[in-house]
Amino acid sequence: MKLHEIPLHNHDQPFIVSQEDAEIRILLNWRLHRDGYVIRYEQDKEKNRSKVIFAHRIIASRMLERPLVSWPNEVVSHINKNLLDCSRKNLRVVTMGEAATARSSLSTNTSSIYRGVSW
Repeated sequence: MKLHEIPLHNHDQPFIVSQEDAEIRILLNWRLHRDGYVIRYEQDKEKNRSKVIFAHRIIASRMLERPLVSWPNEVVSHINKNLLDCSRKNLRVVTMGEAATARSSLSTNTSSIYRGVSW
C-alpha cells in the first residue's frame, strides 16, 4: 500500500495518508491541533463561525463509505497511537467504551513482557 505525505501549515512533519485519500491534499491549510490531531478549519455559514474538521474522521468516513455517527458514538482510533499517521491501515472506528479500554490497557509499568499486563 502506497502512502502519501501531506504537509502541515504549522508543523515541520507531514501527516501520512493512504493512496486512496491522497486527494485530501487539495483541502488547504491542514495543521496540527494543540491536542496532536491533524485538522483544518471550515466556515460554518449557518452559525457564522469556524468549525474544526479532523483528517482522521474524514478518512474513516471514506473507508466506511458513509458519514460517521456524531462523537462520542463513533470514535476513530489510531492503532499505532501516532496521530500523524492517518493511513487506512492505522485507523479503526470504535465506540467510546472500546477506545477507553484500549487506552487503559497501555501501561508504563514494564514489569511484564506482555502489553497491558503488569505487577
